[in-house]
Amino acid sequence: MQRCASTFLALLLTLAGIAPAAATGEFTSGRWTGQAFVDGGKFTHCAMLAPYVNRWKLLFSIDRNGDVGLGLQNENVEMYPWSKAQIWMQVDNEPVITPVFKTARMTLVVTKFPANSDWIKRLRKGKKLKVNVGKRVPNFDLAGIDEALGALFACAAKYNA
Repeated sequence: MQRCASTFLALLLTLAGIAPAAATGEFTSGRWTGQAFVDGGKFTHCAMLAPYVNRWKLLFSIDRNGDVGLGLQNENVEMYPWSKAQIWMQVDNEPVITPVFKTARMTLVVTKFPANSDWIKRLRKGKKLKVNVGKRVPNFDLAGIDEALGALFACAAKYNA
């Protein structure tokens, strides 16, 4: 659990680009757990994560601008800050996308989408997310993702008021 918490914190700091923030407003939605973060009483972001049986963790965050962050974490993937992550993603049979990922930690890569991203809208309706990370192609069951992202957006709306 401590490793999960430190991974969670690393994603949050990377996506928000801020100093450590205090956690508040915890929530759960299905397999997802999340919380809001504030710094000096000011909202920085809400974030959530879910561990999968394939030993991957999928993470999402929403910052004060409404941008959506996505993170992928696995203990068997070692990336260095100077490494270029060649990752493609596909929701169901939708078109493949290749967003730019940054290395947050050796085992964690992150990317961001604009608040009104069509891809996030497709993700919310999807059944399966396929991610190609080099030789590894984890699949993520998206059951409950629409509700979980709804809770994440609600968290951001509540604390970013």
